[in-house]
Amino acid sequence: MKNGILKQLSWFVGIMLSQVLVFNNIELFSYLNPYVYPIFVLSLNAKTSRGGLLFWGFISGFIVDLFEDTGGIHSFATTLIGFLRPRLLRIVATQGGEEFDNLLLTGMGIRKFVTYGLISLWVHHFALYLLDGLSLRSIGSLIIASSLNAVFSFLVILLAVLFITTKKAKR
Repeated sequence: MKNGILKQLSWFVGIMLSQVLVFNNIELFSYLNPYVYPIFVLSLNAKTSRGGLLFWGFISGFIVDLFEDTGGIHSFATTLIGFLRPRLLRIVATQGGEEFDNLLLTGMGIRKFVTYGLISLWVHHFALYLLDGLSLRSIGSLIIASSLNAVFSFLVILLAVLFITTKKAKR
């Protein structure tokens, strides 16, 4: 029990440090910013309670808000995907009818991980950019920005997950 909690906390600290020290400073083409921190909420144990998902979603978003001085938009977006995660998992699980014990690539398979990750990150980014602009006037650019940044963030997450899983497999 204690080992699982320590592992989860170290995973959380590692992701948050990576986000605020490295990924917050990356901006490609003055348009693409990778937000990898939602992977923590998305990868929590499948049996995590709704309250736990909301708590971790809020805390992870709040930390990014503190470092980016964004007034709560990251807290909202990450809490939203924590709230929607059970529904998103049901959508992905109905494609094969199984339940997942591991919500990363190794437990879901590539197709379901890509579906789950991209949908979740798109919802996160859409909420983030909607609140950032506080306008639906340019819905087209909002959808494009959300889509491009969600794909970019997912590719960064996928590379990190592949790196971590291949490193563990070599041990």
